[in-house]
Amino acid sequence: MLHLTHIGLIFDIPSYWVFPWSSESTKTIQWLNGGVYFGILFIMGHLVFNRKKIDAIEVSEKSINRAKIVLPVYFVLSILLMGVLLIKRAIEMGKIH
Repeated sequence: MLHLTHIGLIFDIPSYWVFPWSSESTKTIQWLNGGVYFGILFIMGHLVFNRKKIDAIEVSEKSINRAKIVLPVYFVLSILLMGVLLIKRAIEMGKIH
């Protein structure tokens, strides 16, 4: 989701192209759109991260320790990038002077 937000901010993609929520729709349509959206994401995640495939992968202790360092740094950098892109977007829209 962070990368979708990054791409949307970089290429100025309207949010309704990516996220199905609309405040003008009825509550039923909002729930239906949200269910379909997250259902598709769940099915895609289930197909990509199949339990048999994951169990077949062997992971060493060295790669686990490396991931404990790399993943938090990657997450923090992604959040910082999103903050910078949001500030840039707000300046372009005239919200921040």
